[in-house]
Amino acid sequence: MSFWAKVLTLCAASLLFACSHWPTAIPTWPDQALDDAVSPAQLSVPGHLKLLRVDGRDLPDYLMQSTSFHYQLLPGERQLLVRHDSLWALALGEGGERVQSEPVAMTVTLEEGGRYSLATPSEPRSLRQARAMARCGEVRLMGPDGTLLHSKGAECKAGISASGD
Repeated sequence: MSFWAKVLTLCAASLLFACSHWPTAIPTWPDQALDDAVSPAQLSVPGHLKLLRVDGRDLPDYLMQSTSFHYQLLPGERQLLVRHDSLWALALGEGGERVQSEPVAMTVTLEEGGRYSLATPSEPRSLRQARAMARCGEVRLMGPDGTLLHSKGAECKAGISASGD
């Protein structure tokens, strides 16, 4: 096996190891031990939304756009602060534009071991659509079977078009 083949194999193995050991979900409670008898709720957040705060506690900004994050939350009533947040490339040499909504506060009740996700009426596919979605600010809490459990913010027009109209 050549030197470069060995280096490539080592890099691939390191990447595979690192990815397999990335935490499956980010805990959102303070540095207190979780009772082993309690199974936290799981919350998936798509890349165009950002979970800013849980129960008044700021969450770290991982500076990754278009990456879904999975969080663990304690069961019961939780206060969430969420916002639309996406980064769009402009024409070559013109940089980019960050589109953010005003933060949306939600009070939700989560069941022990429940699996939930935050969603918007649709995922923005263009800068114009992202701006329109940020203006309406609608955020939805979905149950494991895709049922709408809670919605907060101004209701977006159903199926905001790619042009944002």
